[in-house]
Amino acid sequence: SGGTGAPVAATAAQLAEEAAELEWSNKLQERLRQLTEKKYRMSMVHVVADTLPHILPNVLLHRREELIPIILVAISQHPDGQARDQLAAMLFNLVKKPMANQRKVIMIGCVALARLIGPQRTETELLPQCWEQHCPSWEQDAPSCA
Repeated sequence: SGGTGAPVAATAAQLAEEAAELEWSNKLQERLRQLTEKKYRMSMVHVVADTLPHILPNVLLHRREELIPIILVAISQHPDGQARDQLAAMLFNLVKKPMANQRKVIMIGCVALARLIGPQRTETELLPQCWEQHCPSWEQDAPSCA
């Protein structure tokens, strides 16, 4: 039994890898099907918004700021408010615990977004996100956040 353990382990690892590839392949096939079927015809902004959450975790921390222009365009042009909120949260959470220079880059992105979306949407979409990021439990801690 000492000589048969390694091939079984290798086979299990290969099966796990093949399963992961198959799952990825199935997701990709579904997305590509949606892109090509008339009833699903997704715009570029939909494709970007749907894909960014899968791409972001795989981008190196010190390179994530390069995604900010893509995130801003997706937020400014996406027709669905919930998707815009998710994208804005992605902007604020590019880095879990940002250093001063990373916070500055995110803030510059927020200012650029405000210019892109105008005062009305800044007030109704961006400022609530800012408030939520500053005080995640604002209902409980309203006096401490004020």
